[in-house]
This record gives sequence, structure tokens and C-alpha cells, in this order.
Amino acid sequence: MKKTMLNSTTFPSAGLLTLVLVILVGVSDAYGDLLFLRATEDKAAYVKEPSMYNRVILPPGRAIETVYVERKPALAIPLGEIETVLIEKEKVFRGERIVDFVYRATFSLNKQGFEKFRAFAQKYDQQLFDMRINNQRLNIIILVGPFADNQLAVGLMERNIDRLKEIFSPIKNKTTWQ
Repeated sequence: MKKTMLNSTTFPSAGLLTLVLVILVGVSDAYGDLLFLRATEDKAAYVKEPSMYNRVILPPGRAIETVYVERKPALAIPLGEIETVLIEKEKVFRGERIVDFVYRATFSLNKQGFEKFRAFAQKYDQQLFDMRINNQRLNIIILVGPFADNQLAVGLMERNIDRLKEIFSPIKNKTTWQ
């Protein structure tokens, strides 16, 4: 993480400005990654330490209505460790009738990124996470292993194609749309 420092003799309010710049630079570096933030449905955990969590109300129709997401990522995979992303539009059926659609993203990671993810997924199998890219929520997921190859797939919460293109813009050169 690159830190920018200012001299307080040159700039009278540089002390505060330096703190703000260091915080902003640190946040932007971490939040440009593929992130996994621990989440829980346990309101008691949130009430006990509200400064640790963000309260997230999920869209209607979800099995879970509210989750509490930790503010710090449990895992951050640098965007450089993502080799490709395939985004596909999938039909949702009820019986034989198409009732809706969702987008699914399949991430292919390089060896280093996948090793980090696999160790993480083994440790936190069956646990709830907020998965993000560029600090934009992809979905609230439950990790379900095993993960044997270099890929992981996730159904995307967002259904607006323009919004998805904005979310994936930091890696648009690695992203294929089908």
C-alpha cells in the first residue's frame, strides 16, 4: 500500500489531511480486490459490537432478510490474480415455465489466487459471506466446497446489465459476457 505524506510546515492543516489520505489510499487499495467479508444473521453479535458490522437489508424474496457484515475483509484476492471472468445470463424455471433470470459469474484464478481461496474456503466451509469486487456487492453467499479446480462461480444479486458492466469495469479486459 502506497502512503502519501505531507509536511505540516508546508501545509498548516496537513496533519488531518495526511490522516485522511492514508486512510483513503489504504481503503481504495483493499477495496479494488475480490473480497470476502464474513456475514452473520446473528443480531446479538451486531448489538454486542455494532462498530464491527454493517447492517445489510437484502432484496425481497431472499431466504434471509437482514445480515450483519463485518467491515474488514476476511480474504482479499488482488484483481491481478483473476485470470478471467465469464458472466452468463441463466433462465430460472418453475416447473417447465421460465419465471425469471439471473446472471452468474465464473471466476478463473491464477495458481496463487486459487490457493489462497481454497485454503480460505476449507477453513470457512458452510459459512456466510458478502462477496464483492471493487467494493461492490456481488451477492451474500454460503461457501460450499470442495473447490478442486481454479474456478469459483457465484449467482449475482444485480440484474441490470449496465450496472454489472460498471461493477466489473476494473477487470473488463478479463471479462466475457454471454
